Amino acid sequence: MNMEDTHPGITELFENGSISIRRTKKSFSRIPIDLTLEQTINKDAASSSSGVAAITNSPSARTKWNKSHHIRMTIVSHLYNYLGLNRKQDASRETHSHRIKKDNTLLHKIIDFIIKSCRNPFTGNDRQLVNISSGKVASHATQQFLLTTREKGESMRKKFIQRCISDPSAFLQPIPRQKLVTFSSEGVKVKKKGPDNKILQTRMERDLMGRLLAIAVEKKLI
Repeated sequence: MNMEDTHPGITELFENGSISIRRTKKSFSRIPIDLTLEQTINKDAASSSSGVAAITNSPSARTKWNKSHHIRMTIVSHLYNYLGLNRKQDASRETHSHRIKKDNTLLHKIIDFIIKSCRNPFTGNDRQLVNISSGKVASHATQQFLLTTREKGESMRKKFIQRCISDPSAFLQPIPRQKLVTFSSEGVKVKKKGPDNKILQTRMERDLMGRLLAIAVEKKLI
């Protein structure tokens, strides 16, 4: 590790807690540096209307855009402040009475729908894992993986530490990808060919199905 040689002073910054960025005036509102880049520079670069990805494919032009992006954003920010166009920061918008009422109403609709139209996953099969959205009992492989995840993670952590102690260069080497066996692995899979004759695979995802259910209940589609 030669961080001090390549980036002098970075160790002191890390020791002082400079490992996150605050984009608002709230002291408790901080996010990791890589997530900040995703939400700012990378997001702007990928914009279909003003991003560099939609303007040019030239590597040199994209490099110039990246190097000067923070200067442009600084100028724009100062201009917004001067004209009074900055949005007022409101961290309590989710606690407004109308928002609370709407969220509670939607929550109760979803609960009522699950109780009336779905199987209760908390009745019976006390020693088995049950998919809360489908009521299907998990397979033995899925149960074995989910119930031992913590132990497996702890074992892998210890092995990684020991490997780095014996060989410091191992810290920078890729970590082997672990095969996950979860409820989504047992979801319904649909394969079809796209316009370019490639096989596209669609399968049930927890977040996707949750959003679809919430929208369907709100729009009274079910």
